[in-house]
Formats: sequence, C-alpha cells, structure tokens
Amino acid sequence: MGTSLMLASRRVIRPCSSNSHSSLPQERHHSEYAERHGEPEQRILAVFDWLGMWFAEPGFRGCAWLDAYGELGATSERVADQVRAHKRAFREYLGALVAAAERPDALAGQLFLLAEGAMATAGVTRSAEPAAEAREAARRLLEAG
Repeated sequence: MGTSLMLASRRVIRPCSSNSHSSLPQERHHSEYAERHGEPEQRILAVFDWLGMWFAEPGFRGCAWLDAYGELGATSERVADQVRAHKRAFREYLGALVAAAERPDALAGQLFLLAEGAMATAGVTRSAEPAAEAREAARRLLEAG
C-alpha cells in the first residue's frame, strides 16, 4: 500500500475506531460553531461559514473522508462503511437543523449536497470560495421557503 493510501486509511479508521462520530474534530467544531447562532436558519448558514473557515486553514487539502473513499472505498468495505457512517451523521445533523427551522425534510438533502460539493471543490481548487458560493445557494433555498 502506498504512503498516501496508508495515510488516508489511518485518517478514516483511527478516528472512527470507537464508532463515536461526535468525537470527530470536524463534526464537533461545525456543530459547536453553528450552535452559537440563535435562529435556526442562522445555524444552517453558520455551517457554511464554518466550512469557509476550515477551507481557509493553512494546509487544507480537502475532506479526508472523501479522499479515503476515493483511494480505498472500492477495495475496503471497512473504509467505505466508515465514510458512509460519517457522511450519514453529517446529513442527519443537517436534518436536525432543518427540523429546528421547521423547513421541509427535503431541504436537508439539498444542503448536504451543497456542503459536500463545496468540500470536494475546495479540496481541488484550494480555495475557500466554494463555501461562500454554497452558503449563498443555501440562503436562497431558505429564502424560497
């Protein structure tokens, strides 16, 4: 196994060995950041603000979960299961924010795709701009009702 594959598998397997997604640094930080905002709609948008701060960090190289799935997901069911569990937990978190905002359930999937697309694009472009673009799209979805 090449060095990049070993690193990717460690980033996926080690953090999830306890199967407790709430202990993951990225998840804990975005939820803590979002919870500081009062109105439910503002908490939704705060997730995208947090993504922008994450993308702007020195050394940001994209989402380790997406990287690991891309490198190992087709050959390691363990890696694929861990990545799916992490992504499912993030989608459920967005679903809880959407429910708190008393918005249609379908909005959670749309916000999830915006966030995931921003993560993938930011990793490739090494830019925080995808978070701002996704935030604007999320704002428009919220505005549309």
